Amino acid sequence: MKILKLKDLLKSNYSKYFDESDFDVPNKRQEPITEGLIVTHPLNKSVDIIERQGYDVILIDSSKFKNRFFVEFDLRIHNTVELLKLTNNLGWYCGQIRKPDEPHNSGVKFTQSNLKALAYDTGRCLLLFEPKYDIELNLSDYPYLYHYTPKINIEKIRKFGLTPKTQNKVAYHADRIYLTFTLKSAERFGKKIINRFNPNKKIQNKSGCILAVNTDVLTSNTKIYQDPNFYEEGCFTLNSIPPYALTVVKEFDVE
Repeated sequence: MKILKLKDLLKSNYSKYFDESDFDVPNKRQEPITEGLIVTHPLNKSVDIIERQGYDVILIDSSKFKNRFFVEFDLRIHNTVELLKLTNNLGWYCGQIRKPDEPHNSGVKFTQSNLKALAYDTGRCLLLFEPKYDIELNLSDYPYLYHYTPKINIEKIRKFGLTPKTQNKVAYHADRIYLTFTLKSAERFGKKIINRFNPNKKIQNKSGCILAVNTDVLTSNTKIYQDPNFYEEGCFTLNSIPPYALTVVKEFDVE
């Protein structure tokens, strides 16, 4: 297997976006890359690079949009593939599409079909970008974290544990497992999900469970990140959580 160094990978593929000095990394930090880039570049630097490629970026001074930005996208002149490739290489992903004059209103999940539908009249829209990798939390500060799941999933979880996957119907996110810092937050989040997304599903889907995650038994490779949409109450991981780290601590029904 060919081993790539971060300096060489960045220099060969993205040199037009960086100054030469950006690649001068001390030897002790030149570690082999075996799983691709797993870093989100700083907001200001990312915005500067994107704007130099001809896109207009909007920053909103609001805690709701902390560490996020919009790109004004015009289907008539911009190329979706090129923009997404650029932002992905910088560690950002497009979560939502919004109308150009309504940045504060809820948008729709990013898909090519939603993009064409929302921009049908004028060809313009706002693309909301969020960091792929957020602030890493120290697991020792959180002996237990909590996760909501429908009760019908419990037997499968007891066999296989939790696996990251995308179920968000409002925004596109990289595959994640969402967690909360308290049991109360997990229960409140679960009830909100049930009432919002399962109003007409089978009755068993309205029975929920809260799982406690014992972080002491997770592997050293497990990383937990702050959730930018749930700053005070939640976090997420991109890693699977094994069954032995999980315990059902509460069951509840929603009428």
